Amino acid sequence: REEDAVKSFVELLEHKDAGFLGVRGLLQSALDNGDDEGALALAERALELHPNQPWILKITYDLLIRMRKWYRAEKILTRLEKQKAVEAEQAHSDRVALLLAQAEDDVAEGYVADATQQVKQVLKLSPGFAPASILLANIQKEQGNLKKAYKTVKKAWKTGTSGALVTYWMELIPEEEKNDKLARLRWMEKLLKHNPHSPSGLRVAAELAVEAGLWGEAREYFKAAEEEAISSALYKSWAKLEE
Repeated sequence: REEDAVKSFVELLEHKDAGFLGVRGLLQSALDNGDDEGALALAERALELHPNQPWILKITYDLLIRMRKWYRAEKILTRLEKQKAVEAEQAHSDRVALLLAQAEDDVAEGYVADATQQVKQVLKLSPGFAPASILLANIQKEQGNLKKAYKTVKKAWKTGTSGALVTYWMELIPEEEKNDKLARLRWMEKLLKHNPHSPSGLRVAAELAVEAGLWGEAREYFKAAEEEAISSALYKSWAKLEE
């Protein structure tokens, strides 16, 4: 008898001491019916009545994320931290994700200055984080600051050698060099020198050397990559060289 229950919850709202029970009942009903907007409005009303109740904060947080309201979610995350309702490591990870998601939305909506500020905040929290570094470099590239874009990728490469950084770095190669196999190898080497012990970077350099027909250089890069870390991707590429 859900309709009767809802009526009772609404009546409870009129009572000073029992109002919270009414909000709680209506909130659960909205969640059960998939009414995220209604549930969020009720959750925020519940927070007004009980601002430090962890379970209400968590429901509000989850709803804000589901509705892609990143900025407001980050504010609730701060409150969850104060209540020690979330582990510090999880809070750090969530904050990085929320700020990056907000930055991506800002870029899509044309708020590039705001996006830049958000991304820089992410990189303070997590230096070298590849998705944030790539987004910042892309903003810089779109603004015509290629040197800044190069510097951003190189800085990220020093702390973390994500394959995504390699892919983006190769996209930054000057237009006149894109079809030059030797130039592509030398371009990769410019990045590699900022972290010469990256297994993925060494493997990519080896693959580019194979494309350029430089068998000796390719083999040296494969050997160096093997010394750092072994992987199936490494040996598959190496096998192509031998073929």
